[in-house]
Amino acid sequence: MRIPPILRSQAHAASFAVLATLALVVPAAPVVAGPSAVTAVPEGPRKLIAQGFADPDVVRVGQTWYAYATNDFRHLPVASAPTIDGPWQVLGDAMPGGPGSWAVAGRTWAPDVQPNPDGSLTLTYTAQDAASGRQCIGVAIATSPLGGFVPYGSGPLICPLSQGGAIDANTFVDRNGTRYLTWKNDGNAINRPSTLWVSQVTNNGTTLVGPTTAMLTVAAGQIIEAPDLVQRDDKMVLFYSGGSFASCGYYTSYATAPAVTGPWTPAPEAFMTQANTGLCGPGGADVVTAQDGLGGGDKVVMHAAVADGSRHMYSINLRWVNGLPVQGGSRKSSLDGNGRAEIALIQTDGQIKAWHNYKGFDTMPYGAAAVIGTSFTDPARVRFADLDDDGKSELIHIQADGQIKAWHNDLGFATSPYGNSVVIATGFTDPARVRFTDLDNDGKSELIHIQADGQIKAWHNDLGFAASPYGNSVVIATGFTDPARTVFTDLDDDGRAEIALIQTDGQIKAWHNDLGFAASPYGYTVILATGFTDPARVRFMDLNDDGRAEIALIQTDGQIKAWHNYKGFDTMPYGAAQIIATDFLDPARTIFI
Repeated sequence: MRIPPILRSQAHAASFAVLATLALVVPAAPVVAGPSAVTAVPEGPRKLIAQGFADPDVVRVGQTWYAYATNDFRHLPVASAPTIDGPWQVLGDAMPGGPGSWAVAGRTWAPDVQPNPDGSLTLTYTAQDAASGRQCIGVAIATSPLGGFVPYGSGPLICPLSQGGAIDANTFVDRNGTRYLTWKNDGNAINRPSTLWVSQVTNNGTTLVGPTTAMLTVAAGQIIEAPDLVQRDDKMVLFYSGGSFASCGYYTSYATAPAVTGPWTPAPEAFMTQANTGLCGPGGADVVTAQDGLGGGDKVVMHAAVADGSRHMYSINLRWVNGLPVQGGSRKSSLDGNGRAEIALIQTDGQIKAWHNYKGFDTMPYGAAAVIGTSFTDPARVRFADLDDDGKSELIHIQADGQIKAWHNDLGFATSPYGNSVVIATGFTDPARVRFTDLDNDGKSELIHIQADGQIKAWHNDLGFAASPYGNSVVIATGFTDPARTVFTDLDDDGRAEIALIQTDGQIKAWHNDLGFAASPYGYTVILATGFTDPARVRFMDLNDDGRAEIALIQTDGQIKAWHNYKGFDTMPYGAAQIIATDFLDPARTIFI
């Protein structure tokens, strides 16, 4: 196949030898059981902005991500990106008029931008009070995320001078819609204790209402700052920084409480340090979740220092264990970003009908239905994949002229959720050989082509959802001559898709993705299951948002039987089975998203 002209680089040669198929006795039905083999290794931090961009705050407006930082030569540096992973472009000053008549320019710190119900945006920021010389918290309003933000009122919103002033405001909106600011009184400025506080505010964040409550306090001389509050399951989790931001000893920790008002229990050890991230002073954290428009798993965006002393912007994936944060975790996708695969039927009239997965891995987990697309009459040409790391799968069509067209998922699980379309590649005339999968856990699916010579070539998704997003290419495997038997799926929750072969003897053999997007990334191999002789009826999907793909069989009676993956990448990892759907008689038209 010719290299598609809109792909921007050439392949590197690579090889991956497929071992000879083992001659085993195949039982009449799938068999499941076996011991542990490979444990997923959490992925480390990613650098997002390679220049000074301290105390970052990120927000999604429409389909674009914006980031704001402590002042440099600009009052309010702003950057934008099509995905949270980038590519980020630093644009200019979002508050060109400065921090307001009450403040002195040049000490505008720790911005927080929050969209309002009326479509405007509120900025809370720290600036130097001209009258007292202390740092205090101000408010500004804009109608565009690029600004210009205009200070609101004639003075600061929070300025407790007897406690050293106030810094590091951050917005939190409870599930019930109540809006709060978390902030710090700057006791360090006057050698007094410092406290993290929470104050209720109006729904546009411009006015304090109700009481202000202390959260955590440290003694004079100690530092606690940069609060960021999130709600997880039945608890509140308060992230904060400690130590001196000017040293590599700066760190991020957290505390938990049953309610916004506490009582707060600090974690027994710091969450992010130089030792466990490899970064110098990881702090100023902004936790980004589904509430902020990020599907497919949470992230922490923070700064860390580099050799010249500037603080660059980084991110790290975030997972939760028993409601507590853990570094790492995989990027996941579904129609609505919750990581539990929906089921869809590409009907003969061209409509695509999807059913929402509201129970995870369970008997008959699918509930409400929606028509998510129309005029797609050939199921062989339809794909779904997350292209821009928002956790919501785009709709993709491999056209007869070789162009691949994608529609952006704007609405999640909804009737007709797809909006803007782009051509993402050309020159792919055989849809049976085209796949999309995330090889490197950045949430942006790579483009895969299973070539006639058995080589599998992959192009890296550099740009997310965009025209011609694919760049560098590599050969990731060889010896896979039958595309109908070749599958990509993440088995162990590391976000890097394994490759599997549904062999003619009914065994399913998988190779672990050790290297991400790289030439020949696949290493250790296991037999996942046996007795699956018809590849057209086999599917892999994550049903319960644990990052480990289940296996399913579309049976001849229309029932779909799924086995739970309870051990990850392992020999025979599948255990309990459930019937998850009935009346799906045509496997060619049945798809999991």
